[in-house]
Amino acid sequence: MQYAAPGTEFNVYGDGVYISDSPLGPYRYAPNNPISYKSDGFMNGAGHGSTVIGPKNKYWHFASMAVSINVNWERRICMFPIYFDKDRLMYTNTSFDDYPHYTPAIARKMGEFTEWMLISYKKSVKASSYYDKYKPENIVDENVKTFWITEKNDDKQWIEIDLLNIGTVYAIQINYHDYQSNIYGKVQGLYHSYFIEDVPNDYVELDFPQIVRYIRYKNIHVPTPKLSISDLRIFGRGHGQVPVKIKNLVVNRYTD
Repeated sequence: MQYAAPGTEFNVYGDGVYISDSPLGPYRYAPNNPISYKSDGFMNGAGHGSTVIGPKNKYWHFASMAVSINVNWERRICMFPIYFDKDRLMYTNTSFDDYPHYTPAIARKMGEFTEWMLISYKKSVKASSYYDKYKPENIVDENVKTFWITEKNDDKQWIEIDLLNIGTVYAIQINYHDYQSNIYGKVQGLYHSYFIEDVPNDYVELDFPQIVRYIRYKNIHVPTPKLSISDLRIFGRGHGQVPVKIKNLVVNRYTD
């Protein structure tokens, strides 16, 4: 029996389960709770969710992740693969969960990590303009709660990330922020239009990986009063030396 813990605006927002040998109970608290939990990364939280069976009888967990800027219950939807351990306890693996993963349509890899890393984190940024305290470097801080805003909303606005070294880019994710949008519900005709330079197309996942150093976003149109982007995330692989593997790591889980 699955339940959703309260607290959308907190990073401990998650889901848990009670377990039983019978649908009628009695139920007991699962020892590995919460089964869906994400306290750090680009976006926090993994609560108010539902677990479903998808292609190939694979279990998936859909949940809410907190933005909590315009209102405290502002959220986005996340999707994690579900697993069962040797004791038949249900759990999700949220490690690198807001990095690219394979979709359910990819046989034998569904839900697995692509191993494309975030190569834009804390890199050097230049922009056409910025408004008030919402500076360009906010788009590379890996935090959905901060954002860059331009002085004007027109096709003269751009932002450029210097990866500092050559890297192979596999995917680009643009996370727009709804700064003072005053748009509620489903509104017909809304769209975003932009151009990515140094990469030959504007798909989130590139048809062919590109070896580049600079990535520039050029605005064409957004439906909101101001152009506002929380993060421009570049996924791929760097060409530097691989870090040394950690040895003798011990993880201690404390009781509540």
